[in-house]
Amino acid sequence: MEAWGQKQKQSIMKRKLLFFALLLAALPLRSLAYDFSAVAPSGQTLYYNIVSGKARVTSQNSSSPYYSYYPTGNLAIPESVVYNGITYAVTSI
Repeated sequence: MEAWGQKQKQSIMKRKLLFFALLLAALPLRSLAYDFSAVAPSGQTLYYNIVSGKARVTSQNSSSPYYSYYPTGNLAIPESVVYNGITYAVTSI
């Protein structure tokens, strides 16, 4: 009888572990659409992808909603941006 109770406890524990593993696996479903972010001269945070050694302004998320918040006011796109000590020319929006 004691062995049956032990097996039942192990089964319940395995189910809980599987549930939490699946839950953790589902968390990063929202993927980011950018390689890095930087603050523009006008104060807003812009998001960039590095393509062929140049920076392109992109959205924050790869699916809707594309931004957690949208930049407001006068937006100044810089000619270049520095990331990890490397200066990239901003070539497109």
